[in-house]
Amino acid sequence: MPSADAARPSRCGACGEPSRVVGEALGLHGHGLRARQLYELLQTAGPSKTLEVVLRRYFCVRCSGITMVGPRGVVPRHLYGLGTILVALWMWSMWPLPAPKVRDALRPWRRSGDACIGRWASLERWARRLPWPNKLELPPGLRPREMARRRVQVALSYAPTGPPDAAAVMAGCVQVA
Repeated sequence: MPSADAARPSRCGACGEPSRVVGEALGLHGHGLRARQLYELLQTAGPSKTLEVVLRRYFCVRCSGITMVGPRGVVPRHLYGLGTILVALWMWSMWPLPAPKVRDALRPWRRSGDACIGRWASLERWARRLPWPNKLELPPGLRPREMARRRVQVALSYAPTGPPDAAAVMAGCVQVA
């Protein structure tokens, strides 16, 4: 894990003020560590695994906001990593598999509760509102599967040449994140 100084972001995530200005006091102070769970594919064939990742926290002296810094692919307020999310969207929009089959293929646990039989609402939510680093703007009026397809196509455009499979989606995700 990098030191607090090496991982310090250039700007506050809440107010956008710079963390360091020459001749002034530090704007973002280290504020400890936070561990969180992450469901991530470690290999393209098989279910995702539950990992624990450690995020560095920084306190902004200007707005009192907290900015967290972690490994690439960790999406704020999401249990699944960006690579797993994009593989799920790829399976749902390009194959196209029904949402429950995608969930069953990628979830880290064996069984789901009765409330989610026959559906997986996360796919449509990810397709509509996934935080995207390069500010991907989707045209209005697209259906969720088409939104998902566009997001996957962007990730595949960053992947090395080859067949558009789960490995290519994950490779492209590394470049996007």
